Amino acid sequence: ILYAYWSNLFPPAMALKIIDLESGGTNFFAIRAAVQLGVFDVLAKVKEGMQVQKVAEVIGASVRGTKALLEYLTVLSLVWSKCTKNECVYGLRASAQKHLVNRGDADDLTGLFVLGDETFFTQIVQAKEAIIRGGSSPLYSNDRMQEKNGANEAKMWESFAKSTIGMSIGPATKLATFATSFFNTTTPITVLDVAAGSGVYGAEIAHTFPQAKMYALDQANVIPYTSKFLNDSGLLKRYDFFTGSAFDIDLPSHKFDLILVSHFIHHFNFDTN
Repeated sequence: ILYAYWSNLFPPAMALKIIDLESGGTNFFAIRAAVQLGVFDVLAKVKEGMQVQKVAEVIGASVRGTKALLEYLTVLSLVWSKCTKNECVYGLRASAQKHLVNRGDADDLTGLFVLGDETFFTQIVQAKEAIIRGGSSPLYSNDRMQEKNGANEAKMWESFAKSTIGMSIGPATKLATFATSFFNTTTPITVLDVAAGSGVYGAEIAHTFPQAKMYALDQANVIPYTSKFLNDSGLLKRYDFFTGSAFDIDLPSHKFDLILVSHFIHHFNFDTN
């Protein structure tokens, strides 16, 4: 319907671009909902496909809502369907099987769709206000800290730490390999991971440099997630933690040989960094 409307006004290629712009948000939130409900995980377990009633039962959702979501995912070519006169079964296409099943490995991109909570999307919706202000709302940023009693512990960063583990493994491994260009792997270097989040980047450094002394810095509400990942990785005993904002925490005066800013540097311009 949309194509029929826009193709009457614009050339076909432009009509398709307009449709992509219109539906981009809908596509994202449909995939986000499917990831949150575990739809891809459920379908991954049954190669021959599942009936909508069974999918709805497993994910704890209505049949009507589940069918609408599955049909939308077929439009996005993430799910296939085979229908008879009485019923349809749904299964995963290869791209979804590889990237949207929650496995926690380097191919797992589910974190992209759940890395932010509602406050994250509130900021996106308020893009006009942020442009006028010249920055995001003080409620969600480091600005005007005194109005928040010094707190800057947005819950968004908790979901960020939990959801970015899989998607960080590949880049973190490459970063650790790159670091061997500057340090011998047996050297007892001192490493600080700023805005450590899940801890994946620092963990890869720690695995690559077994003599390294490791430090991680993040907000108080994020550190438990960092600690859990490091504990699961067998690295927790090699770490000390700094709790607070990277903007105003007092760090020890001793030298760090390597400082990781993987979750931090892209938020600021060149001069600030």
